[in-house]
Amino acid sequence: MEAPSVVHDCERTLPPDHPTTLMARHLHGWGLHQLGRYAEAEPLVRRTLADRRRVQGPDHPLALNALTLTVMLLRDMARIQEAIPLLEELIERRERVLGVDHPYLAENRQWLSDLRSQTPELS
Repeated sequence: MEAPSVVHDCERTLPPDHPTTLMARHLHGWGLHQLGRYAEAEPLVRRTLADRRRVQGPDHPLALNALTLTVMLLRDMARIQEAIPLLEELIERRERVLGVDHPYLAENRQWLSDLRSQTPELS
């Protein structure tokens, strides 16, 4: 079964905010991103982020994962100016939720440094 039909089946048979529906959308967006199908992935990824924040709260681990995917997508689409503020938000939220020494933060800080180096006015 392909991801679009899984998402469709979830949306047809489960409540729109059901955890399985949210996960199906997230994984479909991630898969499209991995395939380089960024234009198709973007609305799905942004919807998933908005839904996770609304349903689970902006600091929930799955909302942070959705924010991470959004940052990665924007980075890979070379939309650095849009990615940087979201990445700064991600770092701030993860520091508060996970603690400043969590391994995810080292990777996120490196991403931020890399993105800023691509945007001289922000370095």
